[in-house]
Amino acid sequence: MTDSTQAPPFSLRPAALDDARAIAEVHVASWRAAYKGLVPDAHLDGLNVETRTVKFREWLEAAGVPERRTWVLEEAGRVIGHGETQPARDAGLDPARVAELCAIYLHPAAWGRGGGRLLLAEALDDLRARGFEACVLWVLENNARSRRFYEIAGFALDGGRKPLTFAGRTVDAVRYRMSLELA
Repeated sequence: MTDSTQAPPFSLRPAALDDARAIAEVHVASWRAAYKGLVPDAHLDGLNVETRTVKFREWLEAAGVPERRTWVLEEAGRVIGHGETQPARDAGLDPARVAELCAIYLHPAAWGRGGGRLLLAEALDDLRARGFEACVLWVLENNARSRRFYEIAGFALDGGRKPLTFAGRTVDAVRYRMSLELA
């Protein structure tokens, strides 16, 4: 008999340059599953691991800048997720006080097993330790699954909104915010 309260066998660590391809594989698989029906299939079909690997290599090379952080989530030695933060990029937000959660993506096979919560907790703890007062993130307005995830975690809509265009179709993204001050 197994203990159903036992944590999944995940490990979390800062991403390394050698992780770029594994992160890209997770990213493409996650997007194709999570955004099916939310953005045009033409956009999802156009995603490829090689192009994303280049993007993530560039991101990780710049991750040496202390303000940007990327973590990978592993299971049995295999990257199954990643998360990224940096100072807020939106006009009107003070990047010295407000951070942005740029991404949390898990391979679809890992969904619903606690890895996303683990990545989010690590990101928020790190941001608090660095003195950020709040964290924002953007979610497609029509992405009910992600919105529910962030709302359960304590994020709330802050009124920010922007259009994003994928393969000629525009969808709205909404901004969420969370205070990082400890209660």
